[in-house]
Amino acid sequence: MSQLFKNGQTFELAAEREALFERFASGVLAFAAISGYEYESAEEVCAEHTHIFRAFVESDEGRELLSQIHAGGALDFFTLYVNDASPFDIKDEWLEYESPFSFADLREDIDNHGLHSLHFRMNLADEEGRKWGVTTISRQLHDYFGDTCPNDLAFPLHSLSSLIKEDYDHELKLAIDAVRDIEGDDTGHKFTKSELNALLNLFARVDFEPEQANALDTGMAKFMSGRGQYEMEIAANTLPRHLLADQVEQGLLAMVYNYGYRLKATVPISNFELKEEVEPVIDHLLEQFKSTPEFTVALKRQVMINLFSAFPRGLEMFGAKPEELQGVILDPVLKTHPDAQYFLKTLMGPLALFRADKSAVEESKASSVIDYLTAAGYPITVEMASRGLLFDRPEFSALIHHEGGESAVLDAYLAEDRSADKMPRHVIKALMRPEYLRSYSDRAALNILRTGLNLRAAEINQDRLPKLHLKGLFAQRPGLIEPVLDHLWKNDLLTPKVFQELGFDHKELRLLGNRAPDSLAEHVLGGELGL
Repeated sequence: MSQLFKNGQTFELAAEREALFERFASGVLAFAAISGYEYESAEEVCAEHTHIFRAFVESDEGRELLSQIHAGGALDFFTLYVNDASPFDIKDEWLEYESPFSFADLREDIDNHGLHSLHFRMNLADEEGRKWGVTTISRQLHDYFGDTCPNDLAFPLHSLSSLIKEDYDHELKLAIDAVRDIEGDDTGHKFTKSELNALLNLFARVDFEPEQANALDTGMAKFMSGRGQYEMEIAANTLPRHLLADQVEQGLLAMVYNYGYRLKATVPISNFELKEEVEPVIDHLLEQFKSTPEFTVALKRQVMINLFSAFPRGLEMFGAKPEELQGVILDPVLKTHPDAQYFLKTLMGPLALFRADKSAVEESKASSVIDYLTAAGYPITVEMASRGLLFDRPEFSALIHHEGGESAVLDAYLAEDRSADKMPRHVIKALMRPEYLRSYSDRAALNILRTGLNLRAAEINQDRLPKLHLKGLFAQRPGLIEPVLDHLWKNDLLTPKVFQELGFDHKELRLLGNRAPDSLAEHVLGGELGL
């Protein structure tokens, strides 16, 4: 790594990542050498001869290497960079170049998905390295965005709980001042500094003084009432049930998942000790919802599974199954209890809770969670998710891309006759690739094509999507051609661009006969004649 950053690195990278970074650095240094400059690190080239660095990253080799560096939303490169004692601003172009995310997007993802989402994406070689990386990114992003508290002004607990440091006085003051600037002096329904501090350190190891205990009580009461977050004034004990559950889930993110991770990252604590530490927090939050005892116990177990997904040895304490880490509900109480409808976010498990969002491309939003849990002995698969009928989940697309889309259960489901509005749309969009379609039966492939073409037609006609390149698929499976043509005709999709997108030509035009619009015939025949 000595060729990448001037000051080296702190934690060990995975071997394949280290080799990738070395190739990137060597390429930058080689470009500099061609211009007569000798440097020891790529960082120095970027600092002193930006045009040389830019020339490399715009080359075919540079683009390919950067694409691999950012693949899956990996954050190891970013972490090593912001940790390096360099004079550069963290907005520097060499990080954002070809990156699928901006730093503001990353900060927003941390606020919404917590510290666990960083842990899964860290890509460093061991758990200690990941915790160091999460701490590094957390502090750097808060230092950079600390005076804005983006998207969390009404209730800054999420932003503050995702910051790992020993003292929060500066950030607490900024949060309180930000609210005061917006709403004037009438901030009685907002959180005081003492209340925020009490909530951030909920049930910490030290005993609360009476004043702190009072701040905890008043802060929790404000939090559970949702005051300051909703336009209407609501008494603490009359918050509608769905909003009350939402408050509980927000509390779980800040006071359980983020709090638990901060403890793991900052103090020596065993998995059992962490369980004991957060248990009263979970109990206190779930008590606010006032459900039945059996549902509360079952939901609490899922919360623990979510928390310990980042520390998978701890999952053994709860007998966690791989299905429960990706949202397949196994517990009979959670399957049938009416209150389960209010806690879908919690029951979706770590795959949904801690995925990336704005700071990763669509195909990679959950891939790092999949890789991490699978490596820990908890395989996350399309087949398993298909059995759980999780087709409507956004992260299902990530599973499709992660495994090349193959699933016997999904094939059987998609082969059934159903109306277009009953087909899982984002799954269909993900499967609209020749390499995926080849693994499906003719009936399933035809249903995918029918629904997919309905969804994609407008974008195809406006040249807003990459080409499908389906000519080879139809050459291998000619039995699909006539039913696809019939679908295009019945749904008024016989446009030149859709026809071309499918790789069709005069042979398919002849099959259409008098169903072919004149404009399509003129385009196809004119194109083949070079007119």
